[in-house]
Amino acid sequence: MERIKEIIVSVAVFATIIASFAQAPTHTREEMEHWVDSVFSTLSETEKIGQTMMVYCSSKNEDYYQQVSDYIKSYNIGGVIFMQGNPVTQALLTNRFQSESRIPLLISQDAEWGPQMRLKEDCPAFPKQMTLGAITDDSLIYQMGKAVATQLQRLGVHINFAPVVDVNNNPANPVINVRSFGEDKYNVAAKGIMYMKGMQDNKVAAVAKHFPGHGDTNTDSHSDLPVINHSYKHIDDIELYPFKQLVDNGVHGIMVAHIYFPQIDSTKNITSSLSKPIVTGMIRDSLHFSGLAITDGLNMKALNKYAQSGEIEAYALQAGNDVLLLPADVDKAVTTIQSWLTQGRITQQRLDDACKNVLREKFMLGANSLKTTVIDTTNIIADLNSSKDKALIRTLYRNAFTAIKNNNNTLPLDLSTSIKTTCIVVSDDKRPLLENSFEKVNLLLLLLLKKTLYKLKVNN
Repeated sequence: MERIKEIIVSVAVFATIIASFAQAPTHTREEMEHWVDSVFSTLSETEKIGQTMMVYCSSKNEDYYQQVSDYIKSYNIGGVIFMQGNPVTQALLTNRFQSESRIPLLISQDAEWGPQMRLKEDCPAFPKQMTLGAITDDSLIYQMGKAVATQLQRLGVHINFAPVVDVNNNPANPVINVRSFGEDKYNVAAKGIMYMKGMQDNKVAAVAKHFPGHGDTNTDSHSDLPVINHSYKHIDDIELYPFKQLVDNGVHGIMVAHIYFPQIDSTKNITSSLSKPIVTGMIRDSLHFSGLAITDGLNMKALNKYAQSGEIEAYALQAGNDVLLLPADVDKAVTTIQSWLTQGRITQQRLDDACKNVLREKFMLGANSLKTTVIDTTNIIADLNSSKDKALIRTLYRNAFTAIKNNNNTLPLDLSTSIKTTCIVVSDDKRPLLENSFEKVNLLLLLLLKKTLYKLKVNN
């Protein structure tokens, strides 16, 4: 059975590789390295550090926006992550920040089920990953990735911190649960690949998270430090499997979790995101990953309960991360990293490698020219609420329907016999129209129900 599952994943992988051949690169490696080197040579040490920073932004007030502008002007920060707000404000702020930056910014967002995860009522929500895990036609996951990428591009977003490829093997998990494709590592990998390819084939970078696996935790790293005592062999066999598959298929980024793995790095209370044996040893050396290593949010309590702001960012860069996401205090972070460089605790090569990796990502995503970063806000709400996307969402939900049990072979319904039907309305409001109309359309509903139920995946 294990071998069969591996073959299924391999077929999905092969299909995505074939599809990628049709996506001819628009630039050569030499052109990219020429642009990277030309920009890198103009940066001061402070600006190199700044390129590794991705700061928080939400729809708030001018004083708050000015703080982000100051980071751009003072440190030449590498990017911004939009966490809350609305599409028009986000687009206008993106245009403003891009115009203030000498080097185009990388714009990112947590959009696991689309921009709606952050923008709420202003655009439609795609299904969460647990729902997607029930879909048997994985090409639909690719279509969702493509649609999410289209929406993000409309907002000027280059990087989506998705998909979650944690294997959800702990029912008590308070933070991953419905954000995971499920408890089967093969299904998680196959669907993660399709979601990734759907986005990256459409010029939005995917980020596999939360390395080396946040599925088997019973603590939320936003509030405290989770501890996983599994051996490396166990983690390698289960948790790392989806990450390996996505790396082999060209994922642009890996987000490193804030979890303590004492069997891998026994340094007391060291999170995986600050651990060199995990970030450099596992991600770089073992997985041979050359893309962006990105920390989870550095303002989370799993970190600041055990380390000071500034030191956190320095440890993260020292460990091998390229992007320092959500530094709690940018000024302290820059100052501390400069001090560690002087002391030799962080090598100049480590900083240079991180900075160049960020610049390479900008080139690959087309964020190497300010002309490509200007967003037209005309009809942006309408564009984010297209009928095509809404139809895809309905298709995804329809294909996710699953019959958990089928006692006495009740499904599909047998309409050759007389069936009594009851309409139960659960609502605070009276629904006389529905109730009065139900009897008239009863036969039609039953026929549609039979057609739908016949397609259900039945798990006895």
